[in-house]
Order: sequence, then C-alpha cells, then structure tokens
Amino acid sequence: MNFRWYITLLSLLLALCPGMKAQSVDTSDYAKNKEIPESIKGIVLETLSQYPELKDTRIRFVFDKRIYNVFMQARPDFFSLLNDRRFRSYTIQMLPAMILDDKKIPLQNLPPQVLKGWLSHELGHIVDYSHRSSLNLIFFGLRYALSPEFVKQAERTADLYAIEHGFGECIIATKEYILKQSSLPEAYRQKIDSLYMSSEEVLKLIQQSEEKEKLKPD
Repeated sequence: MNFRWYITLLSLLLALCPGMKAQSVDTSDYAKNKEIPESIKGIVLETLSQYPELKDTRIRFVFDKRIYNVFMQARPDFFSLLNDRRFRSYTIQMLPAMILDDKKIPLQNLPPQVLKGWLSHELGHIVDYSHRSSLNLIFFGLRYALSPEFVKQAERTADLYAIEHGFGECIIATKEYILKQSSLPEAYRQKIDSLYMSSEEVLKLIQQSEEKEKLKPD
C-alpha cells in the first residue's frame, strides 16, 4: 500500500470512528498550571485530559516518602484557602514506589490502568474540594480526621467523580491490584476494602451510566 492510499484509508477510519477522534486529545493543553514529575508526566496528562474542569487549576504532583498509610493523597494548599476558590492550588502527594515482595516498584512501572485509577480518584477529590468554600474545607479536614464514617463518604465521593469521568474500570483495576498483593500490610488492604466502593458497585454504576447514554437523544 503506497503512502497516499494509507493516508486516505486512515482519514476514512477517523471519519467513521468518533471514538478514535476522541483519543487524539492534545494532552499538552492540560499541562497549564501543573507541576508533574517527568517520569509520570505522560500518564498524568492523559488522566487530566478527562477532567476538563481542572484544565486551568493549579495542581502539583509531588513524590513524598513521608506520607503515611496511603499511596497517594490530595489536599488543598493551606494558604491558597485565603483566595477565591477559582485561584486555589492543590497538591497530590505520591509515594515514589511500592514495596511488593521485598522489591521496590517505581510508580511509573505500575500497570497503566492501575496508576490511572489512583490518579483519577485523587483528581476526584480535587473536583470535590473545588465545589466547597474555604470554611467548608477546614471543617471537612477536621471531620476527615475524626470520623471514620465521614472518611468513607469522602472516599466514595471521589470514586463517584472518577467513574463519572470515565475511569470506572481503572478504579476496579486499582482496587483488585491492591487486594491481591499479599505483601502489602493487611491493615492497608482492609482499609481499601472497607472504605472504597466494591468492584460490583462500580460495575453497576458503569452500567447505569451506559444506560443513561443510550437513552439520550441523538
């Protein structure tokens, strides 16, 4: 097949397959106001590209060995709470590696779907935070620290946002990945199992979302 025929065929396929067009998003547009480690920049931008409401939001993605009992966590930057919510900044702290079977696995070497599941969940938190007033976020932090039931509610809300943005299967992949790692602390696996949606719940929500899409007028 000569080059001209190849270009013609590719153009026809793109015209016939809207899904293929959707994948050609210029993810570099989502790098604005973001600070991202180079080793995971590609997959972070891919995930961000499905969160258009966060396109201009200031977010730092930082490796931090000091975070405890979590693999990633999203938080508003404290002093930015003095600003209008449109000008807040946020930080997503991430452990640089997981220890599995006495082997250190760098973050960028995790299965892409698993990493997207983690990132989409934390971005779900940021979407939630962006809808809250600064005073509400201060009380949010206090309740999160004191109430296990509130923690469960907050984590499920983040999952819901991730599912709404098309990451349901990634959320399932992340949870299954964690629960199957026997070398991870049992307390951490139990926490993931109890606080976050089950795979069955996520699948049900995906199916409901697909049904709603089918009912929408063309």
